[in-house]
Amino acid sequence: MRKYRIFLVVLLLIVLGILGYHNREFLFAKGGDTDVETQADSLPVVSSEGETECMVCPSGEPVGIYVKTKGVMVIGVNSVVDEQGITCNPCENLLSPGDYVMRINGQSVDDKKSMLELVQQSEGHELLLRVCRENEYRTVRVTPVKKKDGSYALGLWVKDDISGIGTITYTDGERFAALGHSINDNDTGIMFRVSDGAVYETTIVRIKKPEADKPGRLEGIINYTGRYVIGRVEENSAFGIHGYLTKRHQKTHTQDIQVAVGRKSEVHVGTAYLLSSVSGESKQYEIEIVSVDSDNENGRCMEFKVTDSTLLSLTGGIVQGMSGTPILQDGRLIGAVTHVFVNDSTRGYGIFIEEMMQ
Repeated sequence: MRKYRIFLVVLLLIVLGILGYHNREFLFAKGGDTDVETQADSLPVVSSEGETECMVCPSGEPVGIYVKTKGVMVIGVNSVVDEQGITCNPCENLLSPGDYVMRINGQSVDDKKSMLELVQQSEGHELLLRVCRENEYRTVRVTPVKKKDGSYALGLWVKDDISGIGTITYTDGERFAALGHSINDNDTGIMFRVSDGAVYETTIVRIKKPEADKPGRLEGIINYTGRYVIGRVEENSAFGIHGYLTKRHQKTHTQDIQVAVGRKSEVHVGTAYLLSSVSGESKQYEIEIVSVDSDNENGRCMEFKVTDSTLLSLTGGIVQGMSGTPILQDGRLIGAVTHVFVNDSTRGYGIFIEEMMQ
């Protein structure tokens, strides 16, 4: 009986081995009997070193940008002439350019209008201002001045929004990144603390070429209505603005070409390309990277010179509004335009895409 069991076990192993061998021949058959297909876009992209690479869609699309501040930004502290004709400065040594007024007497300050209303409602009584300075909060006491017309003033010059034209660097299906540098106040140069904002479709109507010691600029019509919103701005940082695309624009970007993100260690002196739609259609324009600074942290990681005759004829080089224009080298997205030389518009700086994505 025991020998019979052993015989059955051996026979079973032989049968399984034969089946396994034939299955192996079937799975790896040559001669076209069975074709097994895989879709490349369903698999992660792997570099030659075996590491999974990040893939994004370079853009180069000029867009209108509008953002609102968190609170109200102080641009200047000025004197006020009161109803007696005396000049005084109620906020002197209390507030400075770059401060943000967040609350007045515990009520939220969302814009210039709400701030003005709260000041008028004070009727000259002392106000408690909740102020943010360099991410630190404090409370200051200020008494509004009554002017000859009966209104009240703090002597503050403030701003609650800013708009302009910039360029989207890349999208990844759901999100976008643009500019390559922060949105700053034009008067103080201080970075905006953003509460909300959006990027909009825009139509470039004129390219003003650079003049002596004066950079050129893109001039366009920005459609500030809901149907033209490309995406919402969530963050304004030293490395650009970031946000998410609207559902409609997520769908329109599903067929965009993806490229691998280049590491800053891969960026080198030599030929590269700007991808831009400044002409109305997406084109690559040749540039020459003349130097690379891997340790730079102010958006001047690489210096380049525009060598493409078509772009030079179209814009004269780099102009305002091209910040964020993607830079491609060796088939990879390596960075974005951030600065232009004031005295030579054919030269500019770019930021590493790795810095932009952090």
